[in-house]
Amino acid sequence: MTWGGNKFDFHGGCDLVLLDNPSFHNGLGMTIHIRTKIVTWWSYIQTAVVRIGNETMEVTGGKDHGDHTYMINGVVGDNAAQNLLFSSLGLKVHIKQITAIQLGVRIDLLNADAIGFEVFKDFVRVNVKMADMKWKKFEGSVGLMGSYPHGEFIGRDGNTVFTDMNAFGQEWQIRENEPKLFHSIDGPQHPTKCIMPSEVSKEEKRRRLGQSMITREDAEIACARVNANSRDSCIFDVLATNDLDMAGSY
Repeated sequence: MTWGGNKFDFHGGCDLVLLDNPSFHNGLGMTIHIRTKIVTWWSYIQTAVVRIGNETMEVTGGKDHGDHTYMINGVVGDNAAQNLLFSSLGLKVHIKQITAIQLGVRIDLLNADAIGFEVFKDFVRVNVKMADMKWKKFEGSVGLMGSYPHGEFIGRDGNTVFTDMNAFGQEWQIRENEPKLFHSIDGPQHPTKCIMPSEVSKEEKRRRLGQSMITREDAEIACARVNANSRDSCIFDVLATNDLDMAGSY
């Protein structure tokens, strides 16, 4: 979810600015917000929303039985496989209920660029695909994805470079004077800071992962088909959630 190949690693729970691009499509503007939730000592994206112009599409993870939803301008949509149009630009959206626990939503930004939401049980992944830089759709983008195009972790002042990812995450918490794109209010709202998990050492993380009912060997087998760059993350997620199905989200 970053430009320039950087990986952003923030474990707080709150509403965050993933991407803000006021200049998108000659000033129409694009913003992506995410809502993260804390589970003991790790966190995940539960809900994501994109606004293009004055229209929004919100995607939320659900329970183990596939109770996930998407909303357009606050109206719940049908999860049946379909194509529809979104925003004043008439962008094509592809909805696909992949399995009972997996939903895919893709917004086609033309010229092979796209925004994708992948829902797996309670978890939401946001993918921003940029196929050709010459179109400059994302020029001027800032937020948790980093500044475009190199992915520097730049603060709101446009100058400060962050090396502490927790401080960077707090920097991009949605402020009280910024638009509230989610259809409901939940979790800490600025100026209340993001909820942070208690500090856990690497040794303690290894101990907790070792207490999973799933063995590391089982997790490695479940994640064997996953790209080498993501395999460690897959193994971690399987052990942390104690759920072999999590490998299917990669």
